[in-house]
Amino acid sequence: MPGFVEIANIRYCLIPEKCTMNGDYWHDTTGPRLESPLNRIGEVVDASGMIVERARPILEKKLWTPGDLLITINRWPVYPLSRAFLDTESPAVIDEIIKRTAIVFDSTGGEATFEINWEGLKISRKYRMLKLGIGFAAWPRKALQKWQRFYFLFAGGSQTLVQNATPIFAGCTPIVFGYSDRDGGVNIIASETKITRNNFAAYSRLGVAPRGVSFKDNKTSEFCGVLPLRIDEDGNLVSPEPGMRGRNRRSSFATALPKWISPADDATQPDVKLAVDFGTSNTAVAFSPDGLIEPSCLPFDNGLRAVNLTASAGLDPTLREEEAYRFFPLAKHYSNPLPTILFEWHDIEEFDDKSQLLPVRAIPEISEIDNEVIQHFAIDGLIKQDFKWKYGNEAEIHRQSYLEHIGLLTGWALRTNPSTMRSTTCTVTFTCPLAFSRDQTRQFRTGVNAFINALSSCGIQAKPKGMILSESQANFFYGKSQQQKGSGGKRERVVIVDIGGGTTDISIFDGAGSPLLMDSLYIGGKDLSSTLLMHRMKQKQDQWPSIVRVLGLQSDNSRRPSIDLAWAEMAQCVLINRMKLSIEALAQDVEEAAMSDFLGEVIAILVFATLYAVRMASLPLGTSEKAERISVWFSGFGSRLFNLAPTMKRLINRRLGALAILKKAISRYQELGGIPITFSWEFEKESVCKGALMVPNDDRDAGRHRFEEDDLEIQTLWWGDIPISPPVAWHSLYNRKTLRRQKSVGFSILRHISLS
Repeated sequence: MPGFVEIANIRYCLIPEKCTMNGDYWHDTTGPRLESPLNRIGEVVDASGMIVERARPILEKKLWTPGDLLITINRWPVYPLSRAFLDTESPAVIDEIIKRTAIVFDSTGGEATFEINWEGLKISRKYRMLKLGIGFAAWPRKALQKWQRFYFLFAGGSQTLVQNATPIFAGCTPIVFGYSDRDGGVNIIASETKITRNNFAAYSRLGVAPRGVSFKDNKTSEFCGVLPLRIDEDGNLVSPEPGMRGRNRRSSFATALPKWISPADDATQPDVKLAVDFGTSNTAVAFSPDGLIEPSCLPFDNGLRAVNLTASAGLDPTLREEEAYRFFPLAKHYSNPLPTILFEWHDIEEFDDKSQLLPVRAIPEISEIDNEVIQHFAIDGLIKQDFKWKYGNEAEIHRQSYLEHIGLLTGWALRTNPSTMRSTTCTVTFTCPLAFSRDQTRQFRTGVNAFINALSSCGIQAKPKGMILSESQANFFYGKSQQQKGSGGKRERVVIVDIGGGTTDISIFDGAGSPLLMDSLYIGGKDLSSTLLMHRMKQKQDQWPSIVRVLGLQSDNSRRPSIDLAWAEMAQCVLINRMKLSIEALAQDVEEAAMSDFLGEVIAILVFATLYAVRMASLPLGTSEKAERISVWFSGFGSRLFNLAPTMKRLINRRLGALAILKKAISRYQELGGIPITFSWEFEKESVCKGALMVPNDDRDAGRHRFEEDDLEIQTLWWGDIPISPPVAWHSLYNRKTLRRQKSVGFSILRHISLS
């Protein structure tokens, strides 16, 4: 029947706007009477006045968007549907409207005529067309059931827009929309959108799966057309098909999301075990699918990348550096561990809820070629690092923002990993240095809550596992799991030295696996930049060119900035990145820059920490007797610093050089004479987060291995008995006075250690 289309067992009747009432029937003013009239209360009736069963009217006057302007992205299809129509009609009806719409452009491309053919009944309207050369990206790139955080980026996609600094969003605001889960799916949900103050870019966030994009006129607040987003059968977000004359197009308004994998019973959805080692320089995440399988690092694969939905049109939304670094990566993928670094901007407002994440803050994916960018951002104060230890509201916001971001990445990895995608619950364990005070531990919990809430928005019911675990304790259980218990003798010692970015955590236990001592020293990898490198710059003015070379800064952007915390954090970013890529190349550059003594200072710090751990292990601890054999296992990302040892004759690599220095230093102490001591570098960064998952669930099994939160507040007294004047006794963070002592002691010891 003309004018009727049946959808989901309902007959939809299109009522043209140019009709007048003639009795109980609609009558076209220019043609014969239609067969699809309405009665006075809006019900569809036939020519005899009988109500047509299963019929529902569609009024043309409510279908078209007001005004005469449509906004689209280059040649992508746009449809002139009103916000009111989207809000009242089902996605299936909208799909049918789009399918039956033909678009005819005029020769100049400035206008287009839209004609809807509704089973022989045709209506049409002409609109002005505004085509924007903007790029559009989305994260995540796939729609999942129960997922509640979708992020979108709109920015200049062509070099012309970027070079001309075009204020794209001065007159319009991009809006992404979807539908709620209510019956019928007719409740439209619009995104929250924030525009940068220079109007160069816009960021949106949506709590449901996206179905379409629109641009809102800032003067009238009306939608200037609809750009449909397609969701394929696997749930991937797909760019709209280009509009072509007379061709039917597909959209995704009614496309069902991928079927939710619903386990048949509880046995098929085990509780995932998750551990997060939130480090000063790097952060690692480990998981065990059911708590029984040995923990491993959670893989952060390419699915974590955002998708560039305008790639097919040749538009890139990340042509400007700021957009490239403040959004989820497009061309690169996150690693595990991740650098504990944030980029922060102040040209845009935060989203309205408690989220501290986009559009203000993001975790960058840095690489070797980005050193110039890092330096530029550091000078402008955009880099935030070392916020794990700081007090105050700003540090708390940065911890929350970082861990919220990590939570989203973790949620995606769990929801898409074959071994965990059936699970809907997880237990989370966080670790912190044993040196954390009670106040630091309490403040740390706000970041933990941000991580838990982010997982919840990913469709995972997460709960923290009791207290925050000390890194020393986690290392202890990891060491036991790796059979590093020796022969079982009470006089044998196993020492794990975890060199992190901010602290060195120490675990000592006997050959039977019984813990003897856990300690934490305020020393770590960040001391390369915040202490040693900055001290060198202040003391040796002529070494700035050498430092530029070592850091890999660009010569045309290498003017010496003020030596402050921002500069130190920039240097920390560069050094972390260089260590990941090739620490041997970093060491070689340092030597070629005539800074071999700097390498000696680095090794001196590591030697000090190791000496303290070994000497403590050699003593009678608790009821244990004095050690007869000691095995030292280095862990943590900072253990790679041993590869910065100065080159030595007759040794094939720097690690052997570091080993020779360690043995030379230990030989100076008579109380260690005759005790065989071995060293190994096998654990790396992941020992803490993996070990946190190996702590027994039953407190009775954990027994004396478990520590209460009050025990985390300790003060560390170390190296006080080193027979060099002045003695070193540190129980607080670095300051200038202790730095001078460290330097004095360092060179005093190095004078006794042959580096040749």
